[in-house]
Amino acid sequence: MPGTDSDAIRCVQAVAMASRIVDGPGGVVGFLRAMILEGMLSRSPTPRQQTALDVLEHVIGRIEMERATFGDLLWAQEALHDLFYNDVSGTPEPEILDRMAPPLELFGRGLQRMDVWCDTPQDLLVAAGQLQPGEQLIVNTWQIVFNTAFDQLEEQGISVPVGRSRVVEVNGRRRRLTHIDSSARPAHTAIDAFRDLKTGHQLLILKDGASGQLRLYEPEITDSGEHLEDLATDGSNFTRYFRDLPDVGIYNYIQILGKLTPSSLSSMTLPMPSATP
Repeated sequence: MPGTDSDAIRCVQAVAMASRIVDGPGGVVGFLRAMILEGMLSRSPTPRQQTALDVLEHVIGRIEMERATFGDLLWAQEALHDLFYNDVSGTPEPEILDRMAPPLELFGRGLQRMDVWCDTPQDLLVAAGQLQPGEQLIVNTWQIVFNTAFDQLEEQGISVPVGRSRVVEVNGRRRRLTHIDSSARPAHTAIDAFRDLKTGHQLLILKDGASGQLRLYEPEITDSGEHLEDLATDGSNFTRYFRDLPDVGIYNYIQILGKLTPSSLSSMTLPMPSATP
């Protein structure tokens, strides 16, 4: 989208909006209004944040006039990101669920926090199969580059053998880190945020409230150009998220962070439009 700056790092905001789009215009408006309130109450708006607030109000007006376009929703994504973060930072892990389900969204979706790690595509498919109609899973893919801290020491001429530990300074604090064997896939419990490089990406799994069809929403660019996929019964939609590079100690994991449940009141906020935007 020409003019937007955070396309590559606002997957959390894209997934949050996609979650409400399936609830109709009222769900989207209620979510945006809750985020506006949270942004205003959590800080004194800077000019950047005030602009973001203005954009969100503009998009709400377009939705209520039944004139909103997908372009408007992309600008709303950008504004949701700008409201809390700069153009080069994604959503910090501890804040993901707050951005997905703001506390002030009184009649929006309910959030059940979860911490479920899936080792195979089939594990994720089983979890998705437990969804009730209208429910959604907040899913994070994690790419872990193990032993990054020791790779940096190697560049300084300091070698620490596998299995040995060393006290290093990380973010201004001294910590003892252990150089682990990453020739085979480590368990997720072995991930160390101070030793390893951890990057994430947000996905949404949803069960259609009308048809019962399970679907995957992928906000990133896809080969097919499609962002909403029907889930295959063999879990093959998730295969691409488990591609590892053992030779260089890079492994991919999937964690279910939470479940969003629909509110019977959220659809009453605003009637469905009579015409397609």
